[in-house]
Amino acid sequence: MKGVITMNQNIGKEIRRLRKEREITLADMAKSTDLSVGFLSNLENNQTSPTIAQLHKICNVLSITINDLLGTSTPTAKQPNYHEIVVRANDRRCLFEQDNGGLRYEAMTVGSTDIKTSAMIIHGDNVYSFSPHDHAEFGIVVSGSMEIQIDSCNYYLYPGDSIYIDAGNMHSAKKTSDEDCISYWCKVSTTYVPKEFQ
Repeated sequence: MKGVITMNQNIGKEIRRLRKEREITLADMAKSTDLSVGFLSNLENNQTSPTIAQLHKICNVLSITINDLLGTSTPTAKQPNYHEIVVRANDRRCLFEQDNGGLRYEAMTVGSTDIKTSAMIIHGDNVYSFSPHDHAEFGIVVSGSMEIQIDSCNYYLYPGDSIYIDAGNMHSAKKTSDEDCISYWCKVSTTYVPKEFQ
């Protein structure tokens, strides 16, 4: 199926655990995400895979980021206050792939960090839509070029360009270069307060 992402097979169990921990029923999750109870049940039982837009909707209801959800699959990330100081480019863990590698996200921060950072690599020529999420995003293009649409405005980004996307904005991205477009993204909760100001 076009747009389906590939990820850790235990993700459904993790979604179920987090949903139950937050005392959210499947019916409530379905209503909040506009996804069917059957689809969510199949997802929790690892019988189907979500698109990135569907995963964003689920994470919003759970009040977490995709990095939080996919990072919980790493045993060391479950240790309180654990985080890696350095993540080497060649050691980045794939968070997920969509369209057989057309879109790939890799973790640039691992563990309990205040800011979640990932590399987004767009290899394919598709337009990738992202549901609004409860965190703002800041992105920097490292190589290649891309077009980002926020609501109905188009922004063209080239190496060194950056963009800030407010929480709650529908947006999409596609590469405009012949080569892969690589960008780095920081996701910051709207309630984030640096430790020195707490």
